[in-house]
Amino acid sequence: MDRCLEISRDGKSEIHTLYKYIGKMDSYQSLASYRAGLKYYCIPEFDNSHPHIGLEKAFHPLLDPCQPNSLVSETKGIIITGSNMSGKTTFIRTVAINAILAQTICTVCASKYRSSFLTVHTAIGIQDDLLAGNSYYKAEIDAIQYFVQQTKHGAGFNLFVIDELFKGTNTMERVAAAKGVLEYLIKGRNMVLVSTHDLELPELLHPAYGQYHFQELVGADGYLFDYKIKHGTLKTRNAIRLLEVSGFPEEIIKSANGYLDATVNAPLKPMLESNDARTDLN
Repeated sequence: MDRCLEISRDGKSEIHTLYKYIGKMDSYQSLASYRAGLKYYCIPEFDNSHPHIGLEKAFHPLLDPCQPNSLVSETKGIIITGSNMSGKTTFIRTVAINAILAQTICTVCASKYRSSFLTVHTAIGIQDDLLAGNSYYKAEIDAIQYFVQQTKHGAGFNLFVIDELFKGTNTMERVAAAKGVLEYLIKGRNMVLVSTHDLELPELLHPAYGQYHFQELVGADGYLFDYKIKHGTLKTRNAIRLLEVSGFPEEIIKSANGYLDATVNAPLKPMLESNDARTDLN
């Protein structure tokens, strides 16, 4: 035993070097195994001249099958509209996880990836906290306040990824508050990728935010999602139709459509000027 301790003391430097070498080999083997299990991947390219991100045929590494999608940022802000289950949240998760993979293990689940180095911040799947006495909206405020603070620190680029900003409050104030926050967050060295149900926001944020959407196909036999990202803002409202094909009572559908016809079939922009206008897809 004493001899072993003596050898370990005398060879401390060599043992430490061997330990690091074995660790590197283990990590390289794990990375090679991970890459071998992917359908395809690419080595990322980095350009730190300005905040930007571009992916071609990107997919989420935990989903199989997964519809590949491409995105090249032309502005520092990107806003994605779409109904529930259409794929917008999965897509923003896909962008975030691939940005992290690119900057950690130099492996991206895409056919091509080119970006600046980005510090990734996410506000996805926020929850209330009953024991702490925090409502859902308070949890959203805390998350976004952290984002605001991050804009004031560091010399690098930030990527803020947000799913349905301020959905814990009423429609009118949600749109107004989201507009102010999203305009603020893209200042300086920051990028924002945000999904929303509020069709007012893309118009209010144009041209600072590039506009994309996901859309479902609804027919007599139900609804179908292609999970493909498309340019522009969602132009249709199918939330009530989804209720109908899901078997909700006709009385509910008639009441909902009646309210929609009376209040929503008006220009979207006056949303912030009237308490009566409501275009919430929820």
